[in-house]
Amino acid sequence: IAGANLALGFPLSPLSGIIFGHQRIDVLNLINIFGSLCNCLLSILVLKMELGLVGVAWVAFAVHLLAAALKWFFIHWEFPEVRLRLRLFNTTVLKRTLSFSLYFFVMSIGIQIVFNTDNIVIGKFLGIATVTAYAVAFRLSHIAMQFIFKIADVLFPVFSELYTLGEKDR
Repeated sequence: IAGANLALGFPLSPLSGIIFGHQRIDVLNLINIFGSLCNCLLSILVLKMELGLVGVAWVAFAVHLLAAALKWFFIHWEFPEVRLRLRLFNTTVLKRTLSFSLYFFVMSIGIQIVFNTDNIVIGKFLGIATVTAYAVAFRLSHIAMQFIFKIADVLFPVFSELYTLGEKDR
């Protein structure tokens, strides 16, 4: 079930990209918040019904489908000119996108390695009490870093649009 959920995530991810690209991050965030709340509440319900981890996995799968359906309906309602058809798939655009995305992926992996391996090293050589003090200070800097990344996430579609329009100076 978890594998199917993950496999479904890849072909459904352009729905989020379309909404993000049209600079409707507010709607995307609302759908994601709604999905997270549904997932949380339904998971609690399923666990109280003693359906276990399999029930929780089914909830995650169903909520994922629900969120995708909400995104799809929003796209068709707000942007009727957008057509999602397999025959419109362009491998040249995919290659250009992947080369750019690969850069961010590698950078993201590097950040994870740099910022998350230190807990293991400190815990191994200095003990758990040192990790706790370090983790609190690190978490504060991590929150600040995520805030800065969110600013970039919000501005990225605007910069992309200006670049596409040939208005780099703006």
